[in-house]
Amino acid sequence: MDQARSQSKRGTVDGCFSLCAVTLFSAMNLFASPGCGVNPLADTLVAYYELLLGQNMLQTASESNIDDNRIMFRVSFDDPDRHYSEYYAHIASNLVAAGESWGKHLLGDARIDVEVDFTDTLTAMGGSVDVVYVGRNSNRNVFQQGVAWEIVTGMDPNGDEPDARVSIGTEFLLEGLWFDPNPVDEDSTIPSNRIDAYSAFLHEMGHIIAYNGFRNSSTGELPSDSMSVFDELVEARDGQHYFMGKKAQEVYGGPVPLTHERIYHVGNQHPRAGSDLVGTLMNGDVTRQGYRNSIARLDLAILEDLGLPVRHQQDDG
Repeated sequence: MDQARSQSKRGTVDGCFSLCAVTLFSAMNLFASPGCGVNPLADTLVAYYELLLGQNMLQTASESNIDDNRIMFRVSFDDPDRHYSEYYAHIASNLVAAGESWGKHLLGDARIDVEVDFTDTLTAMGGSVDVVYVGRNSNRNVFQQGVAWEIVTGMDPNGDEPDARVSIGTEFLLEGLWFDPNPVDEDSTIPSNRIDAYSAFLHEMGHIIAYNGFRNSSTGELPSDSMSVFDELVEARDGQHYFMGKKAQEVYGGPVPLTHERIYHVGNQHPRAGSDLVGTLMNGDVTRQGYRNSIARLDLAILEDLGLPVRHQQDDG
């Protein structure tokens, strides 16, 4: 149960904000669903920023005031020449707020260390750095995302190393994202020509915690020896992949359609199944400029199907 393996082996950091390899167009209507409208930080947020001089890092941590829920997030930067240091505080505050938005729905005691780097990726990509062996399914080993494992057990599978990584495309950073100076404010006015960084990071946190695995993102095909706990609940029917978790089906009303050729997302454009999920937080087809997204009941149901301890709240929509 304690065996851990590097996720980079299989290239499963498939989660990139909303579109993966799909080109962003300014005219797109993206992320249209209102989600559940939950205040991302209804509980007191305690945040601090520590500039580590000479180490090219800004670290951020925060925690809510719920006694039995101490899921904290700390952000560091892999930016050796500090090319993007002017963005460190903005990225950290929005990324921590996104993590806390997921954390407020989960019971656990964990400190999640997220490393941010800057690449030529189209948008942003996020995933757990490690995975942890949790059992067997026929001839395949089954693995849990390292961040999910840490939330569930309180044990860090990779010690002082980063638990998760978010890669931000430099063009996306400079020309696509808008950083809210107060990302916990639901009433923020987001520029109509920019993507809300908080929403982008909220999406990436979904991949870091749950929406990820070993499947070929385009075909859904599994390798011969490995699968994730998410993969274990995926089933193909008539050329369409579905998430088959019991809790998710109860919320959605049946098998949850996964995005065609972007399997670690939900929803599809008509006529494929799941057009009602287009625009929701973890959809794989569209992103919306000038809009703030949020975590919905379906997202939490999927987390629960994957073994995460979800805190049920009456205000979930």
